Order: sequence, then structure tokens, then C-alpha cells
Amino acid sequence: MDFFCRRRHVLFYADSGGFQSTDEENYPLQEIYYLGIIDIFTEYNVVKKIEHYWKSVGNDKVTEKF
Repeated sequence: MDFFCRRRHVLFYADSGGFQSTDEENYPLQEIYYLGIIDIFTEYNVVKKIEHYWKSVGNDKVTEKF
């Protein structure tokens, strides 16, 4: 088996990296749900503010001012 064929059977790579929704009878629906983890233990200090500013320069949106 090649790499992509083996990878297809891993839970994290199935359904485009998400979880496919199902109905009451467990038939697949069109929606795919994605789960993200937010790191709440990261300190939002000057370094993070600069990082946020730098990332937002290309997106034309700065949500926090120094």
C-alpha cells in the first residue's frame, strides 16, 4: 500500500480532516464539521500583540491597538 492509501483509513484524514454529519439513521449528510483547539494558556503579552499585528497586516484588519 502506498502512503495516501494508508492515510485514507486514519480518522484524522478521513472526510477532509473533519467529521461528516449523519442523520438519525446514521446515513451521511453533506455537512462536514471541523474541530479546533484554542490555547487558553498562552499569555497575550507584547510578543503576541506584535505577532497578531504582523499577521493582520496582510489581511487589512487590526483588531487590537497598542
